[in-house]
Amino acid sequence: MDISGSHRIPAPRASVWAGLQDQETLKACIPGCRDLAPAGGGGFEGAAEIKVGPLKSTLEGRVRISQAEEPHRLAIAATAADPAAGGGEGEGEITLSEDGAETLVAYSGRIEPSGKIGQLGGRLVTGVARQSIEAFFTRFSELAAAGALPGGSPAPAPDEPRAHRRPAARP
Repeated sequence: MDISGSHRIPAPRASVWAGLQDQETLKACIPGCRDLAPAGGGGFEGAAEIKVGPLKSTLEGRVRISQAEEPHRLAIAATAADPAAGGGEGEGEITLSEDGAETLVAYSGRIEPSGKIGQLGGRLVTGVARQSIEAFFTRFSELAAAGALPGGSPAPAPDEPRAHRRPAARP
């Protein structure tokens, strides 16, 4: 199954790049994330709870960065499994483009589900994958707007001119 899309993030490309590789940022953004830790050789290992149709599962997996061209492009490979429910593997590419003070994040990839998850049907699995990606980038955008990405500063309020942005108070 192929999947692609894009999101506009209210932060400079350098902050978005750092956030996409930051353990705490990723943990806060991955829907259902229960655990996330750095993995040897680049990438992360972790566990996330998912629901695909009637099937609830905790997938344990690994995402490996297979190529990185800072701050423009990341290529990743992922595997995830639950012995009772199945799992899947996939690969994808994320590109970051500057657009003024914001960053356009485009992604494309392939997902191959297996086991019971794979038997539920491509349409259902693709829908859950899209919903999870949307939730991830919605939360990532919220953190960016609040200045909570590594090295980030809050985005200006919509009615406030960008050149006259006030610094936000940090706790």
